[in-house]
Amino acid sequence: MTEELYLDYLRYIYRQKNGSFLADSSVKKYGNEAMRLINGYIVKHSSAIGVSSLYEVNDIFQLRAIKDMLMNDPGFVRVDTDGHRMYSVGLKRYTEFAEGELFKGQEKILYKLDKPEPVILQDAEAIAKESVKKVITTHERDRIKVIQVEKACNYTCQIDPEHKTFIVDRTTHQYMEGHHIIPLSMQGEFMYSLDCYANIIVLCPTCHRFFHYAEKSKRTDKLKMLYDERAERLCNSGIKLDRHDFLELVDRSSSGIVYSYS
Repeated sequence: MTEELYLDYLRYIYRQKNGSFLADSSVKKYGNEAMRLINGYIVKHSSAIGVSSLYEVNDIFQLRAIKDMLMNDPGFVRVDTDGHRMYSVGLKRYTEFAEGELFKGQEKILYKLDKPEPVILQDAEAIAKESVKKVITTHERDRIKVIQVEKACNYTCQIDPEHKTFIVDRTTHQYMEGHHIIPLSMQGEFMYSLDCYANIIVLCPTCHRFFHYAEKSKRTDKLKMLYDERAERLCNSGIKLDRHDFLELVDRSSSGIVYSYS
C-alpha cells in the first residue's frame, strides 16, 4: 500500500456523515498529520512488529493487532487525548480503508484508485521465506488489496458468478482467491507495480486453476475477454500493452505454479 493511494481514497471515496467528500484540510489532517504521528509510534515498536509504517502492513490481522497495540500504548493515548482524538480517528480511517468497508459490492469504486504505483521490493528475509513456498517473484504482494477487491466483488467469481465454494469460518463469506492477470513474476518488464487493483481478479479455485493449467486455446479466449475488460484500467495504472503483447506476455509467464493470495 502507498500513502498516495490512501490519500486518493480519502479524497475521492471516503465520505462524511452528510455524504460529502472530505475537504482538503481534512485529508491533510487524517492522511498526512495523523499518519505521520501513528507511523512514528510504529517505528518505536518496529523491532517487535517487523514494520516501520502502516503502509508496509499487508495482512489485515496484523493491522488489527497493531491498532490494538497503539490504543493500549499510554503515550499514544495521551497524545491522542490532547489532540482531541485526531490520531485514533485517523487510525480508524486507515483500518476501514484496508478492510474495504466502503468498497463492499462496489467494484467500480476501485476504478477511482487506478493510477501508476511504484514497485515495492521485499527484503532479503521475506524473499527467503517466500522461496520456500515456491513463489518465484521478489516483489511484495499486498494481501490487503486482494481483500479489498474480494469485498468489492461481493466474494463472487469474476469469470462465472454462479460458481459457489464454501463459507470461510473466520470471515463468514464465500471462499475466493485473488489472481494477478499479469503474474508478478513479470514485474521486471514494467516500470510500475503489477500489484494494483486493475490487475487483480477474484476467482473460485476452479477458475483460478483454469488460468494456470487449462488448454492454451481455452485460456486465450478468457484472456482476450479479460484484456478487453481491463485494458483501459491497466493503462491508467501504467501497464500499457496492446492485446497481442498482453496475450504473449501472459502465455510466456505461464509456469504451472499456482499463486494463491487469499
